[in-house]
Amino acid sequence: SIDTYGVLYNNPMDPSNSSGNMIAFNDDGAGAAQFKITAPLDAGNTYVLVVTTFGDHITGAYQLITSGPSVLALNSFTPVTSLTMPTT
Repeated sequence: SIDTYGVLYNNPMDPSNSSGNMIAFNDDGAGAAQFKITAPLDAGNTYVLVVTTFGDHITGAYQLITSGPSVLALNSFTPVTSLTMPTT
């Protein structure tokens, strides 16, 4: 399995300021090299969950499991940064 790492942000998430708006992060909280984040979320707010791997250049399929008293909608998006990123 892939060694996952998760970070939960209050929207918006700025890749050039990874600690800004951060609510929680975790690496191995679920055991077996899997992250687990438990956080109270407010209805009507938008949150950003970044899922990555602990090691560099690791790719593959993964599964997210969510639970709570309400339906959670998950959407993929590309974040916007306030820092000019170099192009190659």
